[in-house]
Order: sequence, then C-alpha cells, then structure tokens
Amino acid sequence: FAQAGERQWGRLMQDDANDAVKARVAAGRAELSRICIVGGGYGGDSAVEAAATTPGLYRCAAAWSAPSDLVAWLRWERKEDAVGREDHLRSVGDPDADGEALAQASPIAHAGDFPVPLLLVHGGQDDVVPVEQSRALAAALKKAGKEVLLIEFDDEGHADFSETHTKAMFTAIADLLGRTIGAPTP
Repeated sequence: FAQAGERQWGRLMQDDANDAVKARVAAGRAELSRICIVGGGYGGDSAVEAAATTPGLYRCAAAWSAPSDLVAWLRWERKEDAVGREDHLRSVGDPDADGEALAQASPIAHAGDFPVPLLLVHGGQDDVVPVEQSRALAAALKKAGKEVLLIEFDDEGHADFSETHTKAMFTAIADLLGRTIGAPTP
C-alpha cells in the first residue's frame, strides 16, 4: 500500500483523500456545504492541494508545516538533509527527473485557482520544510487576490509547537471554521 503511494503526491494519494470525502457525503455522513480540510506536513500539502484542485468540495483549508512547492522543497532538502533526502526522493520524487510532474502537483502551481480561504501556520526554525514554503504560497495567493492568512511562530520547528502556539494555531483554525462553515450541527 505504501509503495502504491510513492511519487503520487498531488495525484493518486490526493484522489484517495478526495474520494473518501465524497464517499462520506454520498453516505449522508457529511454535509457538502460544511467541509474544510486541515493537515500538517504531508497532510498540510494534501489539504492545500485538495482545496485548490477540487472546486466545490471544500469550504476552507488550513495547513501547518506544509510544503507548497515540491521542486523547491526537494532541492532545498537535498542540500540540507542527507538522511531525509533519500526517503523523499523515493516517496515524493526527484526534482530533476520528475520536475514537471512535481511542479504540477505543487499547491503553489494552483494559487490563481484557489477557491476558498486558506490558513497557513509555520515555524520559523523548521528544518524539515522551510518557512519559505508557506511564505511563497501566501505571497502567490495574495498576488492572485485570494484569501490567505499566514501565521509564523519564529522560534518553532517542524510541527512540534509549544502549548501556547498549538493553542493559538487551533484557535485560528476554529475561527476559520466558524467563518466558513459555522457551528457544528447536532
């Protein structure tokens, strides 16, 4: 199963996430007008990509510590992280050999098409996914006239935030959910 997902970021793995949401709606277990997608790391990349490329399925998205430009991220990682490099080259792709597919699977490639509000949260000391990934996506979305909020925690690393920052992040997510889908239904 894990091997079937290799080099499928933004493609088959994304289809699986979207298909699961559609199945919940079809089964009456979710309301189409009240779905947001949220995640961190790979889950954040998936959340942003899903919201950008599946119009009408999601009402908002939130992501923390997420790559948004897979080619730039993998090239950065290749210089910075010898241990994670081989794993990501196998599981995500090689920016040289797979550059075109990775670029198309990157959320930043869809900034102009982004249909819903987006919250990005990132640690300034992240040594797995550099904060520049969220900064670049936020800038591209703003340039395209899209709604985006970027929250940076200067002294935090990769998704292992302090209790204070974790609360701040989830408060911002709750605010986004409140604005876009409202209070939970019984």
